[in-house]
Amino acid sequence: MAKDLMRFLLGGIVTHEKFGYQGLKWHYSKKYMSSISNCVSATCAMKLIPYAQSDAEKKQLYDFARVCLDFIWNHMFDESDGLIWDGIGKDSDVIDKNKYTYNTGNTLTAMCLMYKYDGNPEWEKKCKTLAEAATHRGKTMFDRDYDDYGKRYWHDPSYFIQLLVEGIADYLETFDQKIPESTRNCCKEEIARHLSYFRKYCFDPQDNMYYSSFDIYRINPQIYQRYQMEFGGHKKFQPCEDDRVQGSCSIQERQCCKSLIGEASAARIFFQGARVFPKMDPRSC
Repeated sequence: MAKDLMRFLLGGIVTHEKFGYQGLKWHYSKKYMSSISNCVSATCAMKLIPYAQSDAEKKQLYDFARVCLDFIWNHMFDESDGLIWDGIGKDSDVIDKNKYTYNTGNTLTAMCLMYKYDGNPEWEKKCKTLAEAATHRGKTMFDRDYDDYGKRYWHDPSYFIQLLVEGIADYLETFDQKIPESTRNCCKEEIARHLSYFRKYCFDPQDNMYYSSFDIYRINPQIYQRYQMEFGGHKKFQPCEDDRVQGSCSIQERQCCKSLIGEASAARIFFQGARVFPKMDPRSC
């Protein structure tokens, strides 16, 4: 089944109509070429190489992954801050410059797999750039409302952030002692503090489940009060759609809820974090 899905993905490479470069489409019926489609598909291809039945199949998977990652690095990488833009329509000259945690996170994962396969030092350099940018609290993926860097955290939902935690864990595992000490310590610190933050503010002791939003001013009135008191936050309470039941009434009237994707993401965040801190108890942090 995995190989069947991979064959489908292999047919998704398109050429940008204005600029001539190649990359994977986001959806077979859409024109958008997204970073996330390219990095997760590259990850899939590289993970399937050990199960290839011939050298030709291995080459096909590797070449596909290379096209996907070249699209990201050559066209979606923002040199000004080291992070990944979201994508571009294949008939457009306007890049969507949103920077989500999953794009940088899974690109890290894919490039680590490339390095393990071909040993090319270019992947080590690129991974270092991405990891340092993803853990720099002065950059886009952090909530920069606060002058105090100690109050800055990633502000995507948990189902995005889980891929960044995985990517950083992959980077630490793949390059280990090759990583400069300052970079390695920074990566470990961000994983530890985000696990602790997630447990402290997104965990609901009433049902032992997790809310999805890392923007804690959007969860419920009780956590919003903590946001005001502990962070000195100034944003208005804005309920998060992901953490509300569906319905026709206004979002302010809907009850809080948990979701399958939220709980699966919580499990992945702690699972991936445990690769770096196997004995850490975030409740004590």
